Amino acid sequence: MPVNIKRTVKKIDRAVKKENWNAVRSITQSMHPSEIASLIQASPQEEKHLIIEALDAEVASEVYFQLNTEERVSILKLIRENSLTAMAEEMESDDAADFLGELPEDVAKKVLEAMDPEEREEVPPLLKYPEDSAG
Repeated sequence: MPVNIKRTVKKIDRAVKKENWNAVRSITQSMHPSEIASLIQASPQEEKHLIIEALDAEVASEVYFQLNTEERVSILKLIRENSLTAMAEEMESDDAADFLGELPEDVAKKVLEAMDPEEREEVPPLLKYPEDSAG
């Protein structure tokens, strides 16, 4: 059943205003990452990063790549480093390298340093390849 974005945005908006992060997770738990991305894009600008941060890191990492580039850039500036780290750890190494490449260099370095050593070990070699390569 398709999600009614307008109605769901209103529910999410109420939950965010009350800082009820469990409600945000509950509302979005049965949604596909692309639906959550649509919901985020339709939400007020000041709430977008809060919605991403309220999601489980695995879901947030999937939703992130469903957002358009403009949304990703604006949201990344506001997401806390510990949330960025959790998201990066949930990504495949090539996606994590792309993700870190979209962050400001100083933030990417902090996120990389905070990552689990096993996860971190796979990412740096990928950061050295040009974006359009298969490396």
